[in-house]
Amino acid sequence: PYTIIKTFSSKPFYQFHNHLKLDYFLNMNDNPNIDVVSSNKPIIAIDIDEVLAHFIPKLADFHNENYGTSLTVEHFNCYEFHKVWGGSLEETSSKVMSFFDSPYISTVSGSYDALKLLKQDFSLHIVTSRQHIVEDLTRQWIYKNYPDIFDEIHFGNHYTKNGISRSKSDICKDINALLLVDDSLIYAKNCASSGIPVILFGHYPWNRPNDIDKLMFTHSNGKCLIHEVNTWDQVVGKVYQLINQNIINIDNSVTSESTDTFNSNQKSHNHIRIAAIQMCSTNNKEINFQSIERLISRAVAEGGAQFICLPECSIFMGEKSSDILEIAEDINPTIPDSYIYKFCKLANKYNVYISVGGFPERRSDVIDKVSNSHIIIDDKGEIIYPIYRKIHLFDNPLTGLQESKTTEPGDELVCINTSFGRLGLSICYDLRFPELYKKLCAPVTNNTDKIGGAEIVLVPSAFTVPTGSVHWELLLRTRAVENQVYIVAAAQSGKHNEKRVSYGHTMIIDPWGNILDEITHEGEGICYGTFHREYFNKIRDNMPVWSHRRHDLY
Repeated sequence: PYTIIKTFSSKPFYQFHNHLKLDYFLNMNDNPNIDVVSSNKPIIAIDIDEVLAHFIPKLADFHNENYGTSLTVEHFNCYEFHKVWGGSLEETSSKVMSFFDSPYISTVSGSYDALKLLKQDFSLHIVTSRQHIVEDLTRQWIYKNYPDIFDEIHFGNHYTKNGISRSKSDICKDINALLLVDDSLIYAKNCASSGIPVILFGHYPWNRPNDIDKLMFTHSNGKCLIHEVNTWDQVVGKVYQLINQNIINIDNSVTSESTDTFNSNQKSHNHIRIAAIQMCSTNNKEINFQSIERLISRAVAEGGAQFICLPECSIFMGEKSSDILEIAEDINPTIPDSYIYKFCKLANKYNVYISVGGFPERRSDVIDKVSNSHIIIDDKGEIIYPIYRKIHLFDNPLTGLQESKTTEPGDELVCINTSFGRLGLSICYDLRFPELYKKLCAPVTNNTDKIGGAEIVLVPSAFTVPTGSVHWELLLRTRAVENQVYIVAAAQSGKHNEKRVSYGHTMIIDPWGNILDEITHEGEGICYGTFHREYFNKIRDNMPVWSHRRHDLY
């Protein structure tokens, strides 16, 4: 049989870092030698074989090349390998050990990038059925292929005559895992029968559930606990979908039986899943809008996004500055076929908040000028007022751009209350003026105050390459750290026309200055991050710079 796996173990599986551990700082642990990475994050349990590592296909290749067989994946309908290729248990164990010590095993496509996203919000633990005998080989392989990803590894020690075996459901319950990602239908049923949700990974002969299987393992309020996916992108989307539907709760694991209803894509008061979209917009508004909807649809399906942030000029990037005067619109969501109307319909369709930053708003009071306006639309498709109109205009000798030729500056700062937190609004060049962000982010006694109290600051942008390459990340992380807020910076990227190229590097930054996710390639893309109010509050409680300010001196 499949003779590989260790007795249940909770040995730390931390990678060592040279930088200060934020979790150590926030927990104020007395022992500086104790690594407490991810200690406060909810846990996701993840299997190895066929989930992180191509095991069965590579085992078939190994056996065919070394023993002259013609096995395919379809021959493996169980992990009792002696039944697949014949021979004794001892011979099978010897073959499998040789396979583990070979270079055949490879990683599953997309797994590392997906796990980096999940690690923003979760502590990732390996829960495997492998045995004692391959523990060292397993750890070496994980260290090599998934550095800095997993916090612990737990071995079930299945199919062994030596030592104690532990079921995956028992391990998951002991570590209080939110869910298990596994390719085995047997383990999926075992966990689901204990109330633990399972993401069933891949399409294999041994893991095809029938309708009876799906009906048997449902939560007490009628939601299925076994969910099928085929790729790691789908895993990420499914995790956040289960959270949004309250099937799992990142505060208390599986939702309690007293939950009466599921509010699809519910926006929590304590956390929100954010997607920052990167574009390369052109002067074709309809094509730009089609790209926006395609990217929003993907962000919701693959990333579980609840709040979508678009870059500056998302709907239009003209070839010459005067082009914007011809396409500007009134911000009136009741005008059919206007793009503001379409954005509102989009927010309602996908049940998401949308930040439309840098929208060209027609001015009735100024001739030949528009406003560069930042609009927040809620998940019902309603605009949340007031509108922010960019106050710092980019007139820059270095790049030759002169925004004030066609744009009238705003005269009001804007903070917005939402169901998930308070937003501070800005646009692009505003980033160079720290006084603005101090005003937006300063603590307030209550959210009825007009300005201040921002927890998330939005910086939709179209930075030029000369300025972005030297200052973009530096300024964003500085604003995040000095104001102790989340920064969401959706950016334009790439060549829009013969005269304009944008720097890109869309990113989301936490209040400690960590880049949660970043798009490093040119052109369109999506990056993700999650706002956690508890984390936000801990940063401010443990580094109380706001209360230490010397207003008597400066």
